[in-house]
Amino acid sequence: MRTIINYNKSVLLILMINAVIMTSFGQNEEQINDRAVLSRLVEDYKLWSVQEKPYRIEKIEHLYSHTDELLAFDLMSPEKTVIRGWESYKAIWVPAMRNFDEWTVTGLSDVEITVDKSMALTTLLFAGEGKLKDGTPVNGEFHSTLIWKKSGKEWKIVHEHVSGPVKR
Repeated sequence: MRTIINYNKSVLLILMINAVIMTSFGQNEEQINDRAVLSRLVEDYKLWSVQEKPYRIEKIEHLYSHTDELLAFDLMSPEKTVIRGWESYKAIWVPAMRNFDEWTVTGLSDVEITVDKSMALTTLLFAGEGKLKDGTPVNGEFHSTLIWKKSGKEWKIVHEHVSGPVKR
């Protein structure tokens, strides 16, 4: 009888270890996939570049939540530093970007991605250069913190904080 009990304990322990391992692999695999998706989405931050005129915000709208859940703190904003909701965000940034004759996001660096089940945090530096329509040069390096929320299989920015210029 004692042998059966020890055997059952051993089987139970093995099953529990297997369950933990399988759960860990599942979560790690999902996190790895989410990290890859977020890495590609962060690369799309370069779409802030003015490549066609007039500037079309549709190039980047897939990145952002289109609800009032979106909250942006942006020291670069020409009107407000606190922007709530996609419609307000568009109302500020479409005219602002149309003031640029040229603007290119020249690089992303120091990208960090932290993923949980339905929330993620990315931090990055981005560099840009260009000029306004009046010829005023604009360039610098800026810091961006993005909080993403997963809905279904899609990740959307629900919080954006941009500051700069970066001084090292």
